[in-house]
Amino acid sequence: MSLLDYYLQREISPVHYLASNLTEHLERRQSLYDMLGLPGLVFRDKKVLEIAAGSGQNSLYVAAQRPSRYVIVEPNPVALRQIEETYRDFGIAHTRPEVIALTLENYPREETFDVVICEGWLGSSSHERALVGAIADRVAPGGMMVLTALSICGWLSNLIRFCLTQKLLANGAADYDGQVRIVMEAFSPHLQTITGMTRRHEDWVKDNMVNPTYLDQGLTLEMVLEEAAPRGFTVFGASPDYITEWRWFKQLHGDNIRTNENVLACYERWSHNFLDYRRTFGERDAGLNRQLNVLSGALLEALSESKSKAPGELGKRYFSGIAAILGEIARNLETVAGDLGAAVEEAIRVLDAPDATPAAIAAMRDFKPWFGRETLYYCLQRSAPASA
Repeated sequence: MSLLDYYLQREISPVHYLASNLTEHLERRQSLYDMLGLPGLVFRDKKVLEIAAGSGQNSLYVAAQRPSRYVIVEPNPVALRQIEETYRDFGIAHTRPEVIALTLENYPREETFDVVICEGWLGSSSHERALVGAIADRVAPGGMMVLTALSICGWLSNLIRFCLTQKLLANGAADYDGQVRIVMEAFSPHLQTITGMTRRHEDWVKDNMVNPTYLDQGLTLEMVLEEAAPRGFTVFGASPDYITEWRWFKQLHGDNIRTNENVLACYERWSHNFLDYRRTFGERDAGLNRQLNVLSGALLEALSESKSKAPGELGKRYFSGIAAILGEIARNLETVAGDLGAAVEEAIRVLDAPDATPAAIAAMRDFKPWFGRETLYYCLQRSAPASA
C-alpha cells in the first residue's frame, strides 16, 4: 500500500492547515522559500509544476508570485475539493493553477518546468525513490527542484510515539475510528506543547500514528541524491539551513566543487540538531552522530517487522527488542542533553509495562514535549550549459 492508496481507501487528505490568518500563512511560506534561496521573483513569469499539493494552501504563495504557468498534479478527490475551496476566496492577485487529476506516473512527461515542487509525499520504497528521478526529469536545465526529505534522528521521537501507539493498540479491539480516538487521547497533550502547531490533532494522528505506510516515509537526502545527482542536480539550499561552506570560491571548479559531498558532511556534523525542535546545539563529533543515525535506522528496521502483523500479534518479545535498541539510543543522547536520554528511558518504562493506557502516555513528563525537526526541505538546482 502506498500513501496515496491509504488516503484513497480512507477518503482523507489529512494535511489541511489551521490558517485563519492568511497574511501569517503567506509569510511562513515566504520564509521557507527565502531560506531555500528562492525569493518571490524566482517564480515571477516562470513555469511551475507542483506535485501532490494536498489542500493547496501551500500553493497560494507561489500563485501570488504570478508565474507564467502553474500546474498542480493531484489525484486525490478529497484534496481536489480542498484545492477548489482554497482558491475560491483567495483575494490576492495570482496565477490560477491548472489542476490535473492524475498521478505523477500518468502525467505526460514531455514538458519541463523552471521550478518543480513536491512536499511531504515521496517515501523510501524503490518505486517512490524512482519517482524522484521522474520529478527531476521535469526540471529544465538551470531550473530548481524543491523536495522534502527526512532526518532519521529527527524522526526519532515520533518513531518512539509510533511504537507507543502499537503498545496502546496491542489488543487489536478497536476499529479505525476507535484507534484514532484512543491515540488522540494519548498524544493530544503532547501536540499541545508544540509552538506554532498549524494542524488538527486528528489529522496528525491519521497521517502518522495510524497510517499503515508511516514507516515507509523515510526518504533521506542520500536517497534523493542517488537519483538527482546523476541528472546534474546539486543542493542549492536547505531548511533548516545547516549547510556551511568555508572553502574559497576560487578553488571551486571542476572536480573540486563537490557541493553535494559538502552538504552530506555538514549533515553528519550537525544532524543532532534535528533531534529537538526547541533548541540547537554546538557542533558534535561526526562519529557519534553516525552512531545515532545507525541506531535510529535500527529502530526503524525493528519497527518495520510489525508491518506484516496485526496489532494483537505484537507480544512482549517484540517490545523488549525495541526497548533494547532504545536503551542504546538513550546512552548516545546523554552526550547531547541529559533530558533527551531521560525522555527515552521514560518511553522504555511505558513499553516495559504490561499495558499502556492513553492516560499514562498523556501524563509523560520528559517525553511529552519532545518533537524533532524531522522534515527537511531542500532546493536542488539542475546544471545548465555554461555560457561562453
